[in-house]
Amino acid sequence: MSHSYGFCDCHNHHQQVHRGRTEKERWTDEMVAGSAAYQALCHFSSNRTGRESHEQAKEEVARVAAQEADRLCEQKGLDHGKRDGVRRMSVDAAKELYFDTNEYRGDS
Repeated sequence: MSHSYGFCDCHNHHQQVHRGRTEKERWTDEMVAGSAAYQALCHFSSNRTGRESHEQAKEEVARVAAQEADRLCEQKGLDHGKRDGVRRMSVDAAKELYFDTNEYRGDS
C-alpha cells in the first residue's frame, strides 16, 4: 500500500517516536518510516554545503533515512524481512519530503 508522507505527518511521526509520545510496541511501519524520513531531511538540512547536486542530495537523504529506519526497526525488534519494507518506505518518504520542501532547489 502506498502512503503519502507530508512534512507535518513526518514531523508528527518523529515526535511520537523520538519524544516518547508513543511506546515503541505501538509504533507502526508508517510511523517509523515518517520519523526516519524527517530525521534524514533534518540531517541533510543541517549538513548541506550548497554545492551538492540534486542527485547527491537525493542519495544522501535516502542513505540517512535507511540508516535511521534500520536503527528504529532494531529498537522495535522487527525481523529482517519486515525491516526491508520499512527501509524502502523510509527512503521513499525521505525523497518525497526532499522534493516537497524547499530543500530541493533543482539540479546543480
